Order: sequence, then structure tokens, then C-alpha cells
Amino acid sequence: MTGWRRVQGLSSEKDLWVVPTGESRPEMGCWTTEDGRDVMEVIGSGQADALTFAVWFEQSPDGGDRRGDMLWTQGAPMSIVSEAFVEGLRTLGVEGWDTYPVDIRGRDGEAVSGYVGLVPDATGTSEVVVGSWPSTKPFWSLTVTDDVCLSLHEMGLLFDHEPETDRRWVKGLRART
Repeated sequence: MTGWRRVQGLSSEKDLWVVPTGESRPEMGCWTTEDGRDVMEVIGSGQADALTFAVWFEQSPDGGDRRGDMLWTQGAPMSIVSEAFVEGLRTLGVEGWDTYPVDIRGRDGEAVSGYVGLVPDATGTSEVVVGSWPSTKPFWSLTVTDDVCLSLHEMGLLFDHEPETDRRWVKGLRART
């Protein structure tokens, strides 16, 4: 069986970092919906369109301008990836994930295009799963097979990655053959 890697957005100070925001986001405390759900988890699970208020991502003042193929969300439980990353998954035949549109704005308020939200597999049967597996809650990283990680890098995609060392949960996952 192949190994696994934790994949996340580039996080050096020269990289583009984004944070989810909206008119209803409090300055402090948890951001919740009218029925008490965590807004970050609603967004990360690809259900932002069900919210009764607008949500967008703003370029963080702490990061830079280099655009990777995964964006650092500063720990917010969601994955924002480039359209090239999505095309890479399609080319590799990786199944079990979905995307949703995202509105990203630079510091100047201008649109930052070319990115979507990625909802990874939460069943454990794909080569790209939610980074907190076996928890199915949205998370700030993905866990992918070594083969998928290497192939995406060979396509020239930019993201940070490291070996997944907690392998007790990967036993039941399928590997690329």
C-alpha cells in the first residue's frame, strides 16, 4: 500500500493567505448561523450557499502575494485550491471530492480569480480525504496518497506537504494501483 501525505496551502510570509469573512462575522468569538452551526464548518463542507448572508475571502495582511495551488486559510477548516489543482485531480482520475465557488478579494478589493473551495472525501474511500480523518469535519489540510502528491507536484503545482505519520486510520483506504 502506498503512503500518505498531509497537503496544505503554502504558508510562508511571501504566500497569499486568505481568511473567510462577511458582514455578520463578529470581531471576537465564534461565528455561528442563526441555528447555532459553525459558519466556518458550513463553508468548508461546501454549503455556503445555504447561509442567509454573504461570505467571501479576503487576502490576509499577514501574507504576501505568491499564489500557490492551495491557499493558506490560517487554520480555518476549509481547503481553497486552484482550478489547476482540480484539473490535476481529474487528470489523475481521483474520485470522491467536490468543489464550490469562492469569492476571493485582494487587499485592494479586486477579485482574485482561479480558485475554488474543495470538499474532500469524508468516507475514507478516496485518494484525497479530509485532513482530520477519521473525523469528517472540514479541516485546513487534505490527506492524499503519496502517488497523488507526487503526480500533482510533477504537474508543477505548488503546495506544502509532509508525510502523514498518524497512519492508524489509513488502513481501510484504497491505494492507487
